[in-house]
Amino acid sequence: MPIKLSLVTSEGSDYPYKLLKSWVTAGDTLDDTNLSKTVLEANTETSCTVVKYFADATALDNWRTTNETVISSINVKKEANSLSVARTEETVDTIP
Repeated sequence: MPIKLSLVTSEGSDYPYKLLKSWVTAGDTLDDTNLSKTVLEANTETSCTVVKYFADATALDNWRTTNETVISSINVKKEANSLSVARTEETVDTIP
């Protein structure tokens, strides 16, 4: 069954999605080989919601393992910029 990973970033300012994208552009590049789809569901001045879809739990685990160093680097930058992230995982019937 496909997995939906929702990442809600908040408590920031100056559009946190723009900040997150700048880090990826500056070298914290994720290997999205195991990722099926990414959707930006919301983007406001103080928060953003990004949803990542994976074919199954194994693909999600492989994505996390492959990107462990990059994810750690991004999380350090989030903390330094006072951004908090709520993560939720759920099984879905299909990937939209």
